[in-house]
Amino acid sequence: MTVLIPGLRLNNKNKEYFFKELEQKSFSVNWPYLAGMIDGDGCVRNVDTILGLVDKEPVEYLSKLFTSSLMIKLDSKKNRTAYVCQPRYFVSVSGEKNLYLLKKIYPYTVEKREQIAKVIEQYEPVPSGHYLEHTKEEFFQWFAGFAEAEGSFTFTEKQRRFSIGTTNYMVIDYVFRKLKQYDIVFNKLKPLQTVKASVRYEPQKKYNITRKEHYSFTLSGIDLVALCKKILPYMMMQRKISSLKKILEHYNKTPPIKKNFVLKNRNNIHYV
Repeated sequence: MTVLIPGLRLNNKNKEYFFKELEQKSFSVNWPYLAGMIDGDGCVRNVDTILGLVDKEPVEYLSKLFTSSLMIKLDSKKNRTAYVCQPRYFVSVSGEKNLYLLKKIYPYTVEKREQIAKVIEQYEPVPSGHYLEHTKEEFFQWFAGFAEAEGSFTFTEKQRRFSIGTTNYMVIDYVFRKLKQYDIVFNKLKPLQTVKASVRYEPQKKYNITRKEHYSFTLSGIDLVALCKKILPYMMMQRKISSLKKILEHYNKTPPIKKNFVLKNRNNIHYV
């Protein structure tokens, strides 16, 4: 792990000024977006919160916001023999900085809500607020971060779609129901897909890989256009922003047709 930008270590001399400045900046911070990003790709521990991604933008933003070290990890020679790995960027927000971060995102967090509460309650009362009280804007801010972390935007000559999946059924069901509520998903019968748990042998690593049960859904056409317009203003990853803009440009020239969504049944998929 190589440090690209060193962070600031807090002490009695700089702590008061740091948090005063952070509090001033906090009014312009999109905390629901960060909650969604950490829900998807963050790792919350007692001592710190870690965010690691191949896309630099959200990691660098969090690093600058909390003056924490921005690091990069390059794939090793051992990994190159098995997979083509991209460099990954990391930031670790620790100590009192971490407590501040967790208190800010807690009211908006969905998947890691219990983990965050357990960390906060060791030091002070858990803040009020619940994701079920999200405003419409807060939901789409949260979902922009979660979709960038867990979702995939595809733009090719033949396909324009958004897919998102997780091993947590509660989260994917919550997202799907909210998208129906806000008229993003027009077909009320469109199902979630479930890929059942499996174990496969990885010959290059010489051990079994266990896959948990995985829940997902895919949007295309008019649903995809509606979603892109809602979350694009809040997104940070330039790679995915570019895909969304291409999708919107395509459908601006060739408007999508509202039609029923049909999935072909597959042996490893059942519907819930």
